[in-house]
Amino acid sequence: RGQQIATVGTGGGRYFAHLHFEMREFITPFIGPGYREDTRGWLDPTAFIEAHRGAPKDDVGRVPTR
Repeated sequence: RGQQIATVGTGGGRYFAHLHFEMREFITPFIGPGYREDTRGWLDPTAFIEAHRGAPKDDVGRVPTR
């Protein structure tokens, strides 16, 4: 937590500011699934997000008691 995971840009003014989120097993300058036919190496982030999500909804905003 607390690490930069992305940079939002505008493509040199060609696009509105937006962010692509993708997880992959390799380094490449190419954007991922949805923009290319070959999707090998890109990962479904669902399992990672589920395993690393923040506090459960019922725990948010609780005040610790002594």
